[in-house]
Amino acid sequence: MNATRCVWVDSWAYQCCGTEFAVGSTVEWNLRGLSDGERRFFTIVLGAEQAARITDAHDDHGIGDHLAIEVQLVTGVVMAVDDVSWKVHPLAEDNPTTDAMGFYAAPGTLRIERRSSAQKWGSASGFLVELEVE
Repeated sequence: MNATRCVWVDSWAYQCCGTEFAVGSTVEWNLRGLSDGERRFFTIVLGAEQAARITDAHDDHGIGDHLAIEVQLVTGVVMAVDDVSWKVHPLAEDNPTTDAMGFYAAPGTLRIERRSSAQKWGSASGFLVELEVE
């Protein structure tokens, strides 16, 4: 039985060594759950409804190992791609939207746009990818 998962793909990881993908592409990805900090970050930046959609994070850089979160290799078909972006500012002390890289999302700058493919060198902060998994 197939299941649909909503996967967060960080733009920096995609630009580094990701393989290009589009709606209809079959992909083989390492997926892991979100850490509590990531879940909190996405809830604040994307809003509770969008953040609740995220079931997994794409992980080809060993972040799951660092966070002690199991990473699973899955094969699936890309059903939808949302290009997600926000403006960032340098670290602000005690700002709850500060990410692991030391930046925080500026309020009111969130943009989510449906695309037919993920642009590797666009302005996205990342992608929400609906993935039909075998």
